[in-house]
Amino acid sequence: MNRARRPPGVIIVNDFAQAGGYSQSPDPRSAAGAGFTAMNRRLFLSILLLGAWAFPCAPALAQERHTFADQQRRYRESVKLKPQIDKHRIEDVFQAHLKGGELAIDSRLTAEREYTEHGAVLEGLPEPAVIICWEFSQDLGQVQFELSYEDYSQPGTCRRVHVQSRPPNQVEFEENTQTPAGFRNLTFSQANNVVMLNVVGNDGAGGFMNSHVMEQDFLTLRRNHPAEVDRWLRPLLREMHQEAAFAPEPGAAWQILADDWPVDGKFGGQVQAKVRALDDENFHVRRKAADDLHKLGRDAALTIWKMDRRGLTPEQNLRLDEVVARFKPLTDAEAARLGTDPHFLLDCLYSDDVTARKLALKRLKKVSGQNVDFDPEAPDDTRIPAVTALREKLSPADAAPK
Repeated sequence: MNRARRPPGVIIVNDFAQAGGYSQSPDPRSAAGAGFTAMNRRLFLSILLLGAWAFPCAPALAQERHTFADQQRRYRESVKLKPQIDKHRIEDVFQAHLKGGELAIDSRLTAEREYTEHGAVLEGLPEPAVIICWEFSQDLGQVQFELSYEDYSQPGTCRRVHVQSRPPNQVEFEENTQTPAGFRNLTFSQANNVVMLNVVGNDGAGGFMNSHVMEQDFLTLRRNHPAEVDRWLRPLLREMHQEAAFAPEPGAAWQILADDWPVDGKFGGQVQAKVRALDDENFHVRRKAADDLHKLGRDAALTIWKMDRRGLTPEQNLRLDEVVARFKPLTDAEAARLGTDPHFLLDCLYSDDVTARKLALKRLKKVSGQNVDFDPEAPDDTRIPAVTALREKLSPADAAPK
């Protein structure tokens, strides 16, 4: 089957031949190295079929050449030999966030004209990281960013993580793990209006597994496949202090917090004038009034949401419901559930909308029953790390959403 013809949103489990696979890039300094070619994916998946020994961290290879402790020592020594970056917080190195519907990565470093690897000891990461911030196109000011690190913190386990971003919107997160029970490879890739999350492994209780989800953008992937995203991708971004990428879309935050959202009084008169036209005998007048209400935006929809509708006709109520529904991306049941979900309310604290942050904090205090100490008006560089600390405080044993 041709993977390119698969419709967005498809989920494939236990279908090795159709796995999204792992992208083994060629020379990273070439434009082709940034792509996600089907040939490379098929090559890697073929290697996986040969067995766990094909992975460089496999226990068999480790026993033949050196122990994981030796690998860890050599890795640390190699990173020390690289020029060091005077940064200690990963948030000062890069920031992942939602931009439109896509996942964006902003480097906080000064780009270099040469492809140069740097080392850095960053808070929260299990090992020193290797970082590249390369201005590969000086004429266009285009920058390629990469961050990699290894992890030997679990006995008998080797884990390697790699992050890469490249204009215009290519983003890739990879996590390759060799465990005593087998292997697991996770790949998130975003390029050319396609986003894929692939997980292939044999280290689980159920034996071999393959999960593949694909959508047109990151926001749609989050919305349509929350279980896969929260199970596989969110923990990786959390480890790198990048959960700000899970800030809810503005429309969803507004819908869920609408009962507490303040009404802008300046829209009251405009809404009332259009409401009267919704009961006009002329169909075209009624339709134009409904369209005009929609054009007034979300603030007008909130006015409609909270207005006293006593005395209105069924036609007027129907039209008003249709206007409000255009601003509600979630079902009412989903919105009600998320409105009392502390993990979602914590995600709202990443929002760019200060009103959403204030209302989410108020709701979070009520739901958790705790006196939450948090400044919703703090600047991003202090507010975003504070959300991570608050999440660990409120639910240290269960920091991931359900």
